Amino acid sequence: MSKTKIGSNAQYTSAGKGLTTIGKHCYAYSGVYKATTSFQEVLSFQTGKHYVKGMLQLNSGIDLSSPANRVLNSAKTTFNGVTVSFIATGTSTDDSPTSQTELLIIPPLTLVVVEVDSSATADRDFTVGFVGKVHNG
Repeated sequence: MSKTKIGSNAQYTSAGKGLTTIGKHCYAYSGVYKATTSFQEVLSFQTGKHYVKGMLQLNSGIDLSSPANRVLNSAKTTFNGVTVSFIATGTSTDDSPTSQTELLIIPPLTLVVVEVDSSATADRDFTVGFVGKVHNG
C-alpha cells in the first residue's frame, strides 16, 4: 500500500522501493543501485483502490567519474507477477538513449515490481523512477 503524505510531512526524505502519494500525485524513486549482471528488484509497491496513470523512467548505468562509460540496462515491470513491459537503455556504441521512459496505467490493487539487469558490473550506477497521478475510477 502506498504511503500518503499531506502538508508538512510531504517533505522528501529518502529513496526506496515504495510508492508515496501526495494528494492526487504519486512517486517512487529507487535511489542509486550498482549495475549487476542479474535482475535486482529496485521498486516494489502495491496500489490501493484506485488506478494510477504515470511514467516509469530507467536511467542507464553510468560511471559518474567518466560519464561516457555506460552499460546496457534493461528493466522488467510486472503487475501481480505478470510481466507487462521491458524497457532498455544502452551505450554510445549501441547508439542507445541513456534514459528511457514508458507510460503505464496501473490497475487498482496491483503489486508492481520493477527489476533491472545490466550488461556489466564495473562501477556503474543507475536509477529508476516512477511519477504518476492517482485516479478514483
